[in-house]
Amino acid sequence: LSEVDDLFAAALGDAGDDPALLAPLRLRLAWAALVDGQPARGESEADLAAALARTAGDTPTEAMALTVKATASRVMGRSDYAATLERALALPQPALNGWLHMSPRYTAARFAVFDDRLEEAREDLLRMLALTERGSGEELVEVLRSLSEVSARLGRCRDALDFAGRAIRIAEETGLSPGPGWYNGAIAELAGGSVARAAAYAERGVKASEQERDSIYLGRHLHALGAARMRSGDIRGGVEALLRIRDMERSQGLDAPLVLRWHSDLASGLA
Repeated sequence: LSEVDDLFAAALGDAGDDPALLAPLRLRLAWAALVDGQPARGESEADLAAALARTAGDTPTEAMALTVKATASRVMGRSDYAATLERALALPQPALNGWLHMSPRYTAARFAVFDDRLEEAREDLLRMLALTERGSGEELVEVLRSLSEVSARLGRCRDALDFAGRAIRIAEETGLSPGPGWYNGAIAELAGGSVARAAAYAERGVKASEQERDSIYLGRHLHALGAARMRSGDIRGGVEALLRIRDMERSQGLDAPLVLRWHSDLASGLA
């Protein structure tokens, strides 16, 4: 994100007043705001993108804009995210052209992970994996990462390591950000591999996320790093990493553990 501010400004100028051009641009701005730790702004951009998409008759973009709005609502601890996602699911879904990981269908699977409906999430994600094998690298990486997370949570440790390894390799081959894949590498290693490798993935992921202004994965890597440090006996270092998440979320106005559950680990470390 640190490299695209000028591009967004130029794109807005080129789009003029054309809703067909502005809708997908506002959608990207909405997602960028979420990544940058500004969920309220992300929701405002998503509302604007959805309205523009309706004007232009672009129902797939409207569905994705509502999906971003649902994600922002959940991150901010509101209960209306489910109704918003249902509205998105009722619209025609985006085609398999690089957008599956921002689709209502994929987000519904992610919400199932957050809700501990893990078998349901796994079944949906395995079906998506069959589709994304023919899609873009980013789609495939996102589905593999989610499958790795679900596998780790279900105790399928070998699957978790395999899915994470594939995601990391594909991200490297296609030039995608390494941070998200490293996070799932860390989680998989914590579940069934090496605590030292988990810490190494998380440490590199913290640096990458800081450089890329990715607040979503900065928080996740700090959580993985805190857990790895405490398991290795470095309680003070683990608590310091988790306190960074608390301070970061407070600065963003977030206080609900509906997505990232670091709170119990911090309580254990403090005790």
